[in-house]
Amino acid sequence: MRDTSKIDWMVPVDEWDQFCRHVESQFGVAEGYLGREAELAMEQYIDADGYARVETLVDRLVSAAGRSPDHASEKIKSDLASQEPTRIGIRVGTILKEEFCAYVDEHTDYNYGVALARALNVYRDGGRSRRVEDKLDRVVDDAESMLGELNDDSDKSLSSVQRKTIAICHDVGESFTDEVLNESIHNIAAEGPKASDPTLEKYRDLVIDRLDYERHPNNGELWISRDQAEEIAPDETPAECRRSVDLLDTDEMKRRLIYTVGRRAMATSSKDVTLPERELREAVFDDEISRPVMHEVMQEAAEHFGIGTGKPDRQQVLRLNLTELEIDHPDMARTIREFANADGDSKLADSGETTLGSYGGGQQPSALTDGGTVAD
Repeated sequence: MRDTSKIDWMVPVDEWDQFCRHVESQFGVAEGYLGREAELAMEQYIDADGYARVETLVDRLVSAAGRSPDHASEKIKSDLASQEPTRIGIRVGTILKEEFCAYVDEHTDYNYGVALARALNVYRDGGRSRRVEDKLDRVVDDAESMLGELNDDSDKSLSSVQRKTIAICHDVGESFTDEVLNESIHNIAAEGPKASDPTLEKYRDLVIDRLDYERHPNNGELWISRDQAEEIAPDETPAECRRSVDLLDTDEMKRRLIYTVGRRAMATSSKDVTLPERELREAVFDDEISRPVMHEVMQEAAEHFGIGTGKPDRQQVLRLNLTELEIDHPDMARTIREFANADGDSKLADSGETTLGSYGGGQQPSALTDGGTVAD
């Protein structure tokens, strides 16, 4: 008979409940499976599942293709330690329990219950198998192209731009400044002594996109992986709200606008604010986008119920009512509420209630035409 020991640790209740529901969804019933599934999660967490070396080799392959493996690494909720705990009672292998406790003591600052919750959280999200699959998905096209170069008749070979982009990714290192990146582009991609400004911009975007990097939250000159940025940035800060404006597409700019204005709305008793285009462009987008682009982003946002645009007194304004937004977009409202609790600069000053009347219009902020647009 296998030697087992009881785990009676205090585990964050929300994560434990979600894990129990996950097991029940997999097997139809949780009883009899919780211990076994918890063991699998614990083994992966301490790299005792036999596949840690496989993931390490895949990471090498991802890096060799000029990409960063970080973005496909494990994602763990940051608020586990602050959740209300509940005492659990499951049995796992005695040796595994001892190895798990030793790993937690040596490598983390968590208690055993929080460490177990982190292991369960990653396991529910697909664990190592999902991470490895995600990483391979990122390089399989590159591998086909590289192998295609061995066949002169292949139409899948890498272009000159792709080869130069990969070379630059290798050259700049794991983190780098704008100066280092530009120097690498000059050395590798320039057709003359120095690369032109359009060439610098072109390869910068290609390299950053390939590596999935973003600017350091506290150092605008330094580029780091998205995972590193998430660890450094205040908890629950959406990626769209910390990334450089010039790297955002229209949909990402729209979400940045909604999350930031929604955060401002959270600071009011009505959960309803109306703000002018000028303030939004300067505060939300660091004055880095044009007025036509700003108007386009505002119109995109106004497609969501609870958000509208208008032009009282010839000023373009955007109005957001968080209560209404939550009706059709609960996930977006949840992100706003989490963002409102995050530390750090809110971009838009929490100056209290603002309505259309604040900008010369006599209409009330709830006066919407069809499609969620403030009536002119």
